[in-house]
Amino acid sequence: MRLGWQAGLAALALISADAQAQGYSVLTDPNAIGRCLCGQRFVETLHGQVEAAQRDYDEAHRRLEALDRRVAEERANVDTDDPEAVDAFRRLVREDEGENATFFNSTLPHTQSVYDRYNRRLSRYTAECGGKSFDPVMLARVQATLACGIDQDE
Repeated sequence: MRLGWQAGLAALALISADAQAQGYSVLTDPNAIGRCLCGQRFVETLHGQVEAAQRDYDEAHRRLEALDRRVAEERANVDTDDPEAVDAFRRLVREDEGENATFFNSTLPHTQSVYDRYNRRLSRYTAECGGKSFDPVMLARVQATLACGIDQDE
């Protein structure tokens, strides 16, 4: 039994030595390891928000393009002598203008904001934790009790 424990410890030492030999710094401070692990979780959460914002953006953009095409087609075919046709075209144009306003005043800025927040947090995470490995024994201890709060990315 003692031999198994010693072999495991030797393997962990080799992992740390290998990481150092490859130019990685090995974090042993439990607080630093915890910050990196929580930072990684937060970056992953933000990545999910980026994906959701991109889906919303793509869908809004598709709707906007379809409406723009419809306006162009209707414009070419509207019977200007028919007041109902002109009124229907005007409603379509107002709908298109509303979609454009929503897209450019809400959807686009929101998407940009989500990407900006993700990029800032990823840069911070990379600066603090990139290229570093964790001491395996300390990593196991930190993981056993890790509790991440709300990340303050600003």
